Amino acid sequence: MRSKPSSQKSPHKATAGFSLIELLVVLFISGLLMAMMSGTFSASVNTQYRMGLHIETQQGLRALLEMVTQELRQAGACLPEQGQFISLNGVNSGDQDGLTLRIGGVDPDTLVCIIASTTVASLDESTTLTVADGTIFAQSKLVYVTPDGANGGFYTVEGTAATTITLGQGLNGNQPLGTGIYAVEERIYAIDTITFGRPVLTVAIDGGIPQPMVDGVDIFNVQYLLAPCPPCNAVNLPANNTQWSQVRQVSINARVRSRLPNKTGQFVFDNGQVSVKPRNLL
Repeated sequence: MRSKPSSQKSPHKATAGFSLIELLVVLFISGLLMAMMSGTFSASVNTQYRMGLHIETQQGLRALLEMVTQELRQAGACLPEQGQFISLNGVNSGDQDGLTLRIGGVDPDTLVCIIASTTVASLDESTTLTVADGTIFAQSKLVYVTPDGANGGFYTVEGTAATTITLGQGLNGNQPLGTGIYAVEERIYAIDTITFGRPVLTVAIDGGIPQPMVDGVDIFNVQYLLAPCPPCNAVNLPANNTQWSQVRQVSINARVRSRLPNKTGQFVFDNGQVSVKPRNLL
């Protein structure tokens, strides 16, 4: 009896795979896609990096202008408006100027200006002022002492008591009964290009050590606009007390650069300008 031929295929006749040419084509296309994706990813990273640098400079510039504007608007508050000009001062150094702002101290609870007058005359080089209440002043803060409202000097408070104020240095001249004493908050802005190895705007508070405020400030140009306004003549620095008393606005032109360069080695910059009227110069 003859057996019927088997209908099953031989296991040795497997389905044929990809040819070498097909594999090469697939590899080529995959390589192109990966190169395109790599380029797109690199471009995206560079764009985000540039945007990060721009945001950094914008935030630094905004912080600088807002802080200086706020304090300029308060400059001179609670301080004498007549006689020796003490609200503002500065240093003209081209595009990297210095600016000094002075604001009268205020009681945080009552919001009343901290002002006193002597109840006993004080001699030249004395370090003690006798007042009705010495506790309204704060240790390590500045005070402006003026016998006549026209001229005076700045002193650091070393200590206070019920009826006395002790100064860190001796008085410059005799101070009669009724000498005015004004609490002062002082801010000195300046660019430091040495300490940090790059330009940084610093602020020294009440005669203290300058502290970094905004990184990358390479331009801080201050101009003073003098009355009459208009035309508001602009000067880089008032020449004398008369010109200081004519100041009606302070204009600041600032530029902030990124801390690091972009991928092409260039720094990113952001510029801004503001003009402010100090409070007691309106």
